Parts: sequence; C-alpha cells; structure tokens
Amino acid sequence: MEEPTYCDHCGNLTFKRQIGDYFTAPNDRGAFTSYTLYRCEICERPVLEQVTHQLPDDYGGSKQPRFYLSAAEVARVEQLWPPSLSLPPEAPVRVREIYREAQVVMKRSPSSFVVQIGRALEAVARDKNAQGRTLNDRLNWLVREGHLPEVFGQMGHINRILRNWGAHDAEIDVEPEDVQVVDEFFKAIIEYLYVAPQKVDTVQKLIQQRQSTP
Repeated sequence: MEEPTYCDHCGNLTFKRQIGDYFTAPNDRGAFTSYTLYRCEICERPVLEQVTHQLPDDYGGSKQPRFYLSAAEVARVEQLWPPSLSLPPEAPVRVREIYREAQVVMKRSPSSFVVQIGRALEAVARDKNAQGRTLNDRLNWLVREGHLPEVFGQMGHINRILRNWGAHDAEIDVEPEDVQVVDEFFKAIIEYLYVAPQKVDTVQKLIQQRQSTP
C-alpha cells in the first residue's frame, strides 16, 4: 500500500497520484532511467521524479520497459520538480522525519527550526553510535574517530550553539539568516556521512562491471 508523503508544494501529508511515465532504453551496462509524473491529491500540483535503475548482469528477459522494472534494482531516486525540501533517501528515516518537522517551522520560527536541527544532529549521532553524554561530546567523538573531518565537526558545533540559543532564554536571538547557515551546514554533514559514500559505492560497482565486461 502506498505510503503518504509530504508535498513540497503545499507542505501537506498527502498521497501522490501517478499521471504519466517514460522509460529510457537500457544502455550496454544495463542501466536505464524512468521518469514518473505525479499529482498531489490535495493541491493537485505536479511532482516529477527520476529513478535510475540497474538490470542484473544475467538479465535475459523481455525488452519491454514494463518488464525492466520487475527485474531491476533501484540505484537512485531524485525529485526533479519541485526542488525537494526533504533529505535524500540515504539519510536514516528518523533523521529525515525530524528534518521534515524542522521544515514546517523554518520560515515562521527560526528558534524552533534550529532546535529541531539540534534534534536531527542528535539522531545522526545516535545512528553513528557516537559516544558521550552531551551532543558536544558526541560531535567531538565523531571527529576524533574519523567519521567527520574537523571542518564538518565545526559545522556541527556551530549548529549546536545556535540550537542552544533557540532552546533557552538567551539574550541572543536566532535570526532568519542563521536559519540558512544551520540548514546548509546540516545538509553538508548529511551529504558527507550518508550520500557521498553511497554514490562512491554505486560508481565503484559500475566501474567493476565495466572492467569485467569483455
């Protein structure tokens, strides 16, 4: 059964209704792309997704596109339109859920946004089994153990400081421009920890496949 998703047009939890699709032919390495057009059932605005598929090496089935899908593995899903407000699927589900909650309050409450990003950082640290009593300790652990380079650790600490400003009755307010910094730093950390390794793994597999092809 289809799971509801958040619409990046209207922000509502909704179902997407498929209204069209298109498939490319597999290349000589068995990779092909499908494009699917959906419509939000609430605001009725369009959503376009691109999916990269990979057929198994021993695929010898039908050449009809519909049969490709049942045999292929999904290598990557990307929302082409509208620009996605969600984190990429490589990020842990819990981290993506918290980030979506942050998106809801992003424009109307900078303090609430940075607090939610702090929660998302805690979820990242938990996913990586970071050790320490506080978020500060866990971020230091991630750097010390080589999970994050020093500069990314500094990004995390900046987000943590701004989170503390938003969470407590501090004399320093969180400003709208702080929101953009926190968002960009957090996404950079997600890219480094989750997205980039998956991309490298996918490309390495493709290279190995091409090298083994006579």
